[in-house]
Amino acid sequence: MPKRKGFDYYYSPSKPRETKGGIKAHTKRGEIGSKWWSRKLISILKSYGWESRLSRGARYARAGQVIKINMDKGKVDAYVQGSRSKPYHVKIEFPVIHEDQWKNIFKMLEEHKEVVSELLTGNVPLDLEDLLEKINTSLFIKNPDDIDMSCTCPDYAVPCKHIAAVFYILAENFDTDPFLMLLLRGKDKQEIMSAVSDTNESDNAEKPEIENHTSDLYTFWSGNDTKTIKMDTTKSNPLTRYPLPDELNDPEIMAILFEYYSNIKKAAEKLENKV
Repeated sequence: MPKRKGFDYYYSPSKPRETKGGIKAHTKRGEIGSKWWSRKLISILKSYGWESRLSRGARYARAGQVIKINMDKGKVDAYVQGSRSKPYHVKIEFPVIHEDQWKNIFKMLEEHKEVVSELLTGNVPLDLEDLLEKINTSLFIKNPDDIDMSCTCPDYAVPCKHIAAVFYILAENFDTDPFLMLLLRGKDKQEIMSAVSDTNESDNAEKPEIENHTSDLYTFWSGNDTKTIKMDTTKSNPLTRYPLPDELNDPEIMAILFEYYSNIKKAAEKLENKV
């Protein structure tokens, strides 16, 4: 029951009912979300003045009080177990990017296939946000009024702790699948990959020559170069410096190569440390 305090009503602190099989945040202490993009999302939400509400939601997320969560284009539908027998229904809506703007995004991704490849390996490159800003869009929501939130709990505050718990579970899912962030902006992974592939097939323009690397390009990828090369682990990934031959120029192939290179780089660093 609400109690009167001054001219407002407030609700006495209540203990949520214990859940079984809820979705638990894996991080037990500190910030929930291990990657820079999920932490930036939480940081942005806190900057809206929601820090105290989010901290209460973090406890719910760690306790597994979020029992169900579904995502669709620009929408999140979830159920969170509170103190009452019936779970609270949480809805969050994000503004989707306009179709015309998505065409610009697809064109940008076609020009920067390494970005798509890194997304496929579960990583968001640091320069993605800069690339999006150049075409007047963003991966993150910058205005709190653009997020529509509701919860069936009696708390008048928005976001309440139940909504905040859902945000934290979303952040952890973004850690492992950054394409989910793009889903909230209007496109799923399959649509993005299909659009980038279609752009690639329809683009017959001659590709610019890459200075100082073109002559050795096919030798580099064919493996016929017998020279012994000492790997410089301080430099950027060579996959961003040497474009693949046309017949291999596919983001999914790039994703596999990015993973191989990452493993090779780690092994090389271990060998250097032993020397």
